[in-house]
Parts: sequence; C-alpha cells; structure tokens
Amino acid sequence: MLSSKNYFKGFYASLFAIALIFSACNKTEVSPIDSQKTQLMGTVDKPVKWHLYSYTTGSTMQPLTYAQKNYIKTFGRNGFYIDSDGFSGSWDMPAVDQLKENYTNFPSGSLGSQTYTIVKISSTSLTLQHTYNGVQITSVYDAVN
Repeated sequence: MLSSKNYFKGFYASLFAIALIFSACNKTEVSPIDSQKTQLMGTVDKPVKWHLYSYTTGSTMQPLTYAQKNYIKTFGRNGFYIDSDGFSGSWDMPAVDQLKENYTNFPSGSLGSQTYTIVKISSTSLTLQHTYNGVQITSVYDAVN
C-alpha cells in the first residue's frame, strides 16, 4: 500500500512530466519572413548597422567613393529606417525576397521610395538588387555593430 507521502511524490512527478511534455509541444514556429526581418534588424540589445561593402552596376564592380565607403543603413524595430546620407523613413518586407524603403531626404525634404530584391541575407551579410535606368544595381553590405 502506498503511503500518502509517496502518493504525493508520484503525483507531483507525473504532473511535472506532463507539464514538460506540453511545454515541449508548445514551440513557436518563426515564419521565414520574420526570420529575415530579425536578421535585417538584429536584436533589441544588438541592432545591426549595414555597411556598404561593394557596389556593382550591370556586371561591373564600381570603386567606392569616400562617402560610399562610409555609408551605413539601419532598419529599426518599428519599421523605422535611417541611413548615413540623411535619409530616414520606414521600411517593410512585403515578401521574403523583397525590401521596400520609404524615406525623406532631410536636406532637401524630397520623398522617395525604393524596392529591392533581397538576393542574400544573413546575420553578417546583405545583398540587395534593384534596377535603375534599365541597369541592374547590386549592393553588398556587411554587418557592423
């Protein structure tokens, strides 16, 4: 016959095992687009700044100017976008392979919008493409923190 003390030990052990099973089954799946957004933004305590590494027009790699060598983009948590040229605004990722920036150039006050194809994104590298005047532009960024 089980004593009440052993009964309660067995009961709590069983309850713990059931709770453990349910918590293991409750894993939250992260969608591919949310994963991409996290890689683009970084984390709350470690946001990513994207530094321009290379720039290609068509199939020709262009030498970077001094300003381009120091160019940085940052994509914030609440859809906020800013770059080192004085542009700021919002960003969105309507699809896993698409990035859209809506911005204002503070020196001139002009509004603009640019949609990119995301060629590659990781926690350390970002490759974007867009077409300008019929020419494909590829920009490669590396992450700096």
